[in-house]
Amino acid sequence: MTHEEERALHGIMTISAVIFIVMVMLLFAVIASPSLSPVASMADWDSDGYSNDEDVFPRDGNEWQDDDGDGVGNNGDAFPDDVNESRDSDEDGIGDNEDFFDGGDGMLRISLDSFEFIGYEDNYIQTRYYPNAWFQVMVDVDNDGVLDSTSSSAIFNETRSLNDFFTVTIDIDDRATHVRFKVVAYDVWSVSTNNVTEFEIIDYSPDSGIKAVEHTVELPCDSSWQSDGGGDEDTPDCSLDYSVMTVVRP
Repeated sequence: MTHEEERALHGIMTISAVIFIVMVMLLFAVIASPSLSPVASMADWDSDGYSNDEDVFPRDGNEWQDDDGDGVGNNGDAFPDDVNESRDSDEDGIGDNEDFFDGGDGMLRISLDSFEFIGYEDNYIQTRYYPNAWFQVMVDVDNDGVLDSTSSSAIFNETRSLNDFFTVTIDIDDRATHVRFKVVAYDVWSVSTNNVTEFEIIDYSPDSGIKAVEHTVELPCDSSWQSDGGGDEDTPDCSLDYSVMTVVRP
């Protein structure tokens, strides 16, 4: 064999070796990652009737499409056209991300836990010691800035103290993010309940010139307050403990 023939044979063997190595590497790559196979797109790995190239979830036999692109397949997505929502735990039609209370139909419970009449300021002349206490709970249920829902307690005649005496449970839109409410205490000894004025309000606010406290709370919530109106020149005075929490509709 001539020198030129030996060189040609050596070149052919070298090229063949390189081709063999490349083929082996491709074979191992396909084994390690079947998606690299040229036939992978035509396969149907999860046997759901959709080939891999048209199946967004090629390894999940229950899913193949994701219209809103949120990573949750249409079959398991309670809101397949809303990228911001995928679950509705309480099945109320409002997605968990927007629903302030995922455990069911959310309601707001406001409880008046204790009341203690303090009395009148020293320079105020009055003839009775114990009030006929009456309470109103006012709530802005639609977040329009107006306290548009009012619930009234019974009248507690000649009362110095009360415990766990009034509870109000109100429907709140599950899309709400916050709620505003106010509790007002009255002494109705000389005025009927449908004709009370600010002069009959029993002060439980520590701030001068304000007899009833207004709150805005974020939802869901579980909060309580203790407030005392003594010593701010607003009279008559009382202490009031009250709480608010979100609950599920019974």
